[in-house]
Amino acid sequence: MKTLLRAGFTLIEVLVVVAIIALLVAILLPSLSRARKEVQATVCASNMRQGIQGVVLRQAETQMRKEHWSTNFGWAVHSLKQNKGQTELFNCPSDPKPRPIPAVLDRLYTDAAGMDYRGITSGDAIFCRIARNGDTWTTDIEDQVDETLFGGDAYYDNDGDFLIQYTVHSREVSTPAKMWKPGTTAWRHDVMTYKNEMIAQNVSSSGVVKAVPILWMSYSANASAGFRNAKGTPVLIVEGAKFGIFAEALGASYPSDNLARTLRFRHGGLVKKPGIEGAEWIGNYTGSGWPVAPPQTGSLGNYADADYQPRDRMNAGFLDAHVERMGWWEMFKMNPSVPTNKPTPVIPLWFGSRKGAISFD
Repeated sequence: MKTLLRAGFTLIEVLVVVAIIALLVAILLPSLSRARKEVQATVCASNMRQGIQGVVLRQAETQMRKEHWSTNFGWAVHSLKQNKGQTELFNCPSDPKPRPIPAVLDRLYTDAAGMDYRGITSGDAIFCRIARNGDTWTTDIEDQVDETLFGGDAYYDNDGDFLIQYTVHSREVSTPAKMWKPGTTAWRHDVMTYKNEMIAQNVSSSGVVKAVPILWMSYSANASAGFRNAKGTPVLIVEGAKFGIFAEALGASYPSDNLARTLRFRHGGLVKKPGIEGAEWIGNYTGSGWPVAPPQTGSLGNYADADYQPRDRMNAGFLDAHVERMGWWEMFKMNPSVPTNKPTPVIPLWFGSRKGAISFD
């Protein structure tokens, strides 16, 4: 009786199978990568939409004027309360380094006794300044929140301001922070969490260390969206590299931003056009924090944001809470061959329609 022997795979057959698998992987990986990026863009848009809806609900709840939460008074910290502390709503999955913002409210008075109340601002208000030294960040919360000066003293002095310094290494949701008044004026700052829980009252110039909640931010507010005479539905929130986007000059103190440097296009295909490579925000609280004169060669040199690879689209949230994914060519008009040229904003998109002069109050 003969025993039947089962033959194994030959080397050729194994190599053929391996080659087929390698080919399939090579075909599928780009598709999987595109699908992953599409999911990230969709999550980003959903986060932005929910963030805007939160601040709109907060506006209705407190009867806050829209120019307050879209300009001087911040938006994300107010929305965070409405969204039950869901900090993930304020960062984009495609953003490799969102900014850590103190999720605090600052109740302001011009006198230490707390008699002359001036309003509540937040850690993400667009005129705040943020500076980084390694893993240590310092946020300057502006004092002039209800004045026609419109926060402009950030360029001149910080005598009535309020500083928060904190160290973070990854995605902490809370961290000890030193809080103090840098100037000599009698301004009073009562600091609360986004839940309106008191952290510190009448913070002194010597400072105090308390735990503060941290919000990791990928978005910026359009400074022009909330003016009283802004009509229609202009862009309110965009993917950006700093607190506020200044699409137009606001008086002598705040020149318009170079949108190609300020905005962050994180979705779609890669773009290698000179002028929209973005800049690292080297912010401080005595100046704009942006390069005054980028190199004429088109390269940003030391100002280049090494972690940013510009793509052709970004998410933009509008004043009516809808979100659109828009191309860089839709957000501003520019000549890509002139990298130092400031692009011209698309007026209806950024400003809405309005009559007369800008109203700051």
